[in-house]
Amino acid sequence: MGATFPALIKKVVPKTATNVDKSWIGIGVDKVFTDIAHCDVLNDIGVAGIAEDRFGAANTVEERPDDGTSERGVA
Repeated sequence: MGATFPALIKKVVPKTATNVDKSWIGIGVDKVFTDIAHCDVLNDIGVAGIAEDRFGAANTVEERPDDGTSERGVA
């Protein structure tokens, strides 16, 4: 099981709070979710990319360019 969090995540800490309360900025969400639900946390955009890569149309492509998600804070 895992959890996604709708914010720019850098080293498991939200750096933005566009879609969540600003009080989450700077909170170690990985620890919060691990302590409560015993699961890892990833940025929601990154998880969507992983799902597309493994299960969607992208899984048939041999070579994929770097889409820059690592630059956007996917943990």
